Amino acid sequence: MKVKFNLKKIIYFVILVGILAFLFSIYNAFNSNPISKGIAKNKLNKYIEENYSDKDFIIKDVGYNFKFNEYYGRIISQEEGLDYNITLSKNGDIIDLYKENGFIEDVELNNRFNKKVEEDFKEGLKDKVSFNKDGNKNDYLFAYFNIIQGKYKDRDIQYSKELDDKFLIQLNIHDEKDGDYRDRFVDLASEIIKYAESNGYKGLSAISISTYINDVEYSILVKRDEFSKDREELYNNIVKGGYEVNRNSKGEVQFKYIEKEEKK
Repeated sequence: MKVKFNLKKIIYFVILVGILAFLFSIYNAFNSNPISKGIAKNKLNKYIEENYSDKDFIIKDVGYNFKFNEYYGRIISQEEGLDYNITLSKNGDIIDLYKENGFIEDVELNNRFNKKVEEDFKEGLKDKVSFNKDGNKNDYLFAYFNIIQGKYKDRDIQYSKELDDKFLIQLNIHDEKDGDYRDRFVDLASEIIKYAESNGYKGLSAISISTYINDVEYSILVKRDEFSKDREELYNNIVKGGYEVNRNSKGEVQFKYIEKEEKK
């Protein structure tokens, strides 16, 4: 009986060790092992010392992306107002978009400012546009800011209409079936401009409005210097196709025209 008891304990011990080894391998797969992480941190620190010795850049922490088998370091700079990641690839290459491009998009602030302006404009246009229909028949309004990290040292800043940051407004209208969509486009563009100017939103730099008619997309783009155009001139801005939001090499947000063919 004593032999059986000891054998059972050994079996349990082996099973336990196997389970722990399995769990440890899973943990390493998702989080890397401490030794590799330490080596990665040393390489990233050396990179910062060699490339930003005259700045207050520090590595706040190091993480691991198991999907791509690479490490990333979160870089903080109080003087520059930066908070971004550099990547150490599995091949040992370091990817630093701030150094490559000369700027880093401030995603956090852009999203915060976008949300605030979208809420304001939806409230201001609620009698003109149907944002709260049931099902998939909603109209949609989006704001796009162009803030680069470093402009605001205060990472907790909230949006204010007095700020000089430029933004775009994109309005997608559910399929138009009745009436002249050209008049609808021009009316809505005029309403957006009037709301922005009467409420002190001096940062509005362009408006894009689009809709689908018989599965064909039509759009109008009105830039800041065209806000004073009369209706007939604005009609000439209406095109077949749509506008997508892109960033140029300087990180500036722009509307890019995408021509779209009729569905067959």
